Amino acid sequence: MSWTQEELRPWMEQERNRGNVTRNGVVYNDELVNCDGCSFLFFREDHHTDEDIASAKAEIRRDRDVVRMSTERVMG
Repeated sequence: MSWTQEELRPWMEQERNRGNVTRNGVVYNDELVNCDGCSFLFFREDHHTDEDIASAKAEIRRDRDVVRMSTERVMG
């Protein structure tokens, strides 16, 4: 699924306010998929590097039960 920038920005801020932020500052959404775990959507902002996203994904894999991961770019 793909979202518009107008949908992504407020959604990202809502997740940030909920505390869904990795140690290195990447905001994410988590949604329970089934008994095996959650789906995670990472919000990639302009200042995030590929290494930031990789580190955020590694943190979530280490700490949570992951079924699926994806990333959406949030423009400026």
